[in-house]
Amino acid sequence: MKQHLKIGEYSVYDKKTFRCKADNHSQKKRCLLCDLRDYNLCPYVACQPDERDDHKAVIFKLTRKYKKEQGNG
Repeated sequence: MKQHLKIGEYSVYDKKTFRCKADNHSQKKRCLLCDLRDYNLCPYVACQPDERDDHKAVIFKLTRKYKKEQGNG
């Protein structure tokens, strides 16, 4: 997975596709909404405004295909 994803960009981790999306919630809420939270990648991906060139907070969401699988498992 790339460390610095642009908003709208897709990346693959653990054979699952994630999309980088802008988010305006508090940091705590963003962490709860982010689908990477269970993968322990927080130290390796830039999601906080001070870590990014565009100074926007982002979250990473699973694509629709994998959300179905996640709900069944």
